[in-house]
Amino acid sequence: MVYKLLSVIPVPGVSTESLASMRSVFSAQPGLAFFSSLMGGSLERFSIILMGLSPYINASIILQLLSVVIPKLEEIKKEGAQGQKKINNYTRILTIPLAFIQSYGMILLLNSLVQGTPIVNTSDWGLLLSMMTMITAGTVFLMWLGEQINESGIGNGISMIIFAGVLAEVPGRIATQLANVSWT
Repeated sequence: MVYKLLSVIPVPGVSTESLASMRSVFSAQPGLAFFSSLMGGSLERFSIILMGLSPYINASIILQLLSVVIPKLEEIKKEGAQGQKKINNYTRILTIPLAFIQSYGMILLLNSLVQGTPIVNTSDWGLLLSMMTMITAGTVFLMWLGEQINESGIGNGISMIIFAGVLAEVPGRIATQLANVSWT
């Protein structure tokens, strides 16, 4: 429920006219709409959780690959539960710069999809940096939320958040597709 609430809150400073234009782009291109569904619908709304948990997942993959190449990381990994805690801390730390960099790329990508007024004025570095920081904070919040779910004993919080985000968008996408089908 918290994830869905956050997915409808747009990043402050976004052009509302451009958001409407972007929604029409997403509705016209099923591939983009599907990708947005995988991100919990946060792309279409340019929400504060625009990146979702993808930077965290990328950081986790990077550290797994580096543990094969860097012997020190491999040793830490073999330390059992204590080593896993260290790797998890490294993953959290690496997530922050990755989210910041990826937020810039996502802003540029979504700006390129809109005709006319851009969603974000990328020439205003103050605004751009504050948006990137807010999007990064959204990712960090989701990461924290996933850890709280883990600690409460419910299950793998990160996976549950990703699943809930996808599941929340699927019924609407199916209804839209069924409405567009000619039944005669």
